[in-house]
Amino acid sequence: MNDKFNIIGHIKWELHDKDGNLKDWGEHSNQVQHDVMNYFSDMLVSGTVNTIDEMAIGSGSGQTASATALASHVSHEAISSGSGLTDKGTDGVEAQASFTNVAATITEAGLFPDGYAGGKMYFYNDSAFGSGVTLQTSDTLTITWSISWS
Repeated sequence: MNDKFNIIGHIKWELHDKDGNLKDWGEHSNQVQHDVMNYFSDMLVSGTVNTIDEMAIGSGSGQTASATALASHVSHEAISSGSGLTDKGTDGVEAQASFTNVAATITEAGLFPDGYAGGKMYFYNDSAFGSGVTLQTSDTLTITWSISWS
């Protein structure tokens, strides 16, 4: 028997103005980083793993699957189980964070264990934002990341 294990990430974002009106949105599949593959190995061997605890946004692009950080960090938000990180059982995991008080053009996002500066990145996307999503300080950018496996 030759079973194959696949991890799939999908990112969806919505940009709202200060009054809650939808200004823009997008969605795209994402790149799975080598660190997340190491996560599953660590889980099977040692039982000790670091869970996703931050989502970050940036203004760079071009990170490879072995990258451990965004190309150009702008902001990050803590997430945890029950506060932005949801276990969907056999259907996977969903991570969500909202970014406010940020004035930048966003072109990339990532999910991280051990905080943004921890040296590992599990998921990365620099395609969902097209040529960039411009945030004003009064805007709110909400990103929902769905992670599933089969």
